[in-house]
Amino acid sequence: MLTTKRTVAAAILVAVIGCIWWYFEMYKKPTEQTMVYEESAPENLVDAHAGNMTISGIAERDFLKHMIAHHEEGIAAAKSLAANETALPQVKTFAEGLAAVQEKELSDMKSWHESWYKEPYTQNGTYKPLMEDLSSLSGTELNRAYLEGMIKHHTDALTHAQAVSGNASHEEVKVMAQTIAKTKSDEIISMRIFLKQLPTE
Repeated sequence: MLTTKRTVAAAILVAVIGCIWWYFEMYKKPTEQTMVYEESAPENLVDAHAGNMTISGIAERDFLKHMIAHHEEGIAAAKSLAANETALPQVKTFAEGLAAVQEKELSDMKSWHESWYKEPYTQNGTYKPLMEDLSSLSGTELNRAYLEGMIKHHTDALTHAQAVSGNASHEEVKVMAQTIAKTKSDEIISMRIFLKQLPTE
């Protein structure tokens, strides 16, 4: 009887130790989303595309100017991919979905800029493209170039959203920055999955 009680006690102790070990293993590791962002993020928040951006943040108006040009480039890349018959269906669908969301955000940002700053948005020539020209590519090369370029493109958006979050004076920009931080991180994960599914040549 004593031996049985000792056996049961030992089993319970092993189970408790196992649960404690599992808890610490689970919570000491970053989630997949965190890992994706850390791997993709620039070394710091100083970005050549951001005008007067600093590590501490970026002015709201500069954020809008950058993101308007940023979205215009993303929409153009998505349309270029979608028009190519060799684009994979899942990548094409993904690109079309991105373009639809970005077109709505683009319209909002241009409207905000004109309303808040009393002049229409105009590009001052400081934006440096992040995507390569896809028009001459096809097949796996096309799909890979789009996905890799768009991961870089999304990382840039994440960086700017993070930098403006503490400096935005309008609630609309704060909400957009929060949305970008969430959706772009998720989309980077999706694009990395697509990349792994591409055939090797």
